[in-house]
Amino acid sequence: MNSRDPVVFIVSADFDLRQLLLRSMSAARIRVASARCAADYFRLPKTDAPACLLIDMGLPDVDALGFLRKTAATDAPAVMISRRSEVRTSVEAIKAGAVDFLTTPIEPAALLQAVNAAWVRDTETRPQRFLRERVKTRFQALSQREREAAALIVRGLRNRDVGEKLGISLVTVQIHRGNVMRKMEARSLPELVRMADLLGLDGACEAGTFSNAAIEWIHASGRYASST
Repeated sequence: MNSRDPVVFIVSADFDLRQLLLRSMSAARIRVASARCAADYFRLPKTDAPACLLIDMGLPDVDALGFLRKTAATDAPAVMISRRSEVRTSVEAIKAGAVDFLTTPIEPAALLQAVNAAWVRDTETRPQRFLRERVKTRFQALSQREREAAALIVRGLRNRDVGEKLGISLVTVQIHRGNVMRKMEARSLPELVRMADLLGLDGACEAGTFSNAAIEWIHASGRYASST
C-alpha cells in the first residue's frame, strides 16, 4: 500500500466496532486510519487519495449527523453505522449526505460495496468540494459592508441604487465593488454569481457570520447589470 491508495477513516468510540471494522479493512487490504471521536478524526492527516469515512452513529463528542454534514461537504463521503435499524434515522443520514446506512451485525460484502461507492463519489465530487472551500474562504474575507454591497450588485442593481439602499456614496460603492471583485478573484459579474451559486445557502450558514444580504447574494438571480 502507498499514499495514493484509497483510504478508509473509521470514527467510533466503540472499541469492539472499531476493531471489527479494522479487521474487515485489513482483510480486504484497504489502507485505514481510526479515531475514537470527531475531535480525534480532525487531528488525523488527510489525503489526496480517494477516501471514505465510516461513522458510528453513537459518537460521544458530537451529533453524528452534524459531523456527517460537515465532513460530507469538506472532507469525504461517509457510510453511517448504527446498532439499531431505524428508518427515520437512516433517511436523515442519507439526506445529510451519507452514501449508505449500515446496521450491525454488518455483512462484509455490504460494507465493501458501500466503501467502494463512497470512493467513487469522492473521486467525482472532490474537485468541486475543493473549489467550494476556496470560494468560501474568499467570501469570508469580505467585510460586512462589502457583503451587503455585493448582495445588491449581483442582484442587478446599479452602483447608484446600491448607494441609496445602503446610505453610502457612489464612490464608496465603487470601492466596495472593486474590493469584492479583487478578494473573490472574479473577472466578471457572471463569474461572481457562479461563485455564489457554488457556495449555496447551506454552505453560507455553516460559517455563522453572514448577513441576510449576503445570503440573498448567495441566491442571487442571473440578472447582470452594468457597473454604472
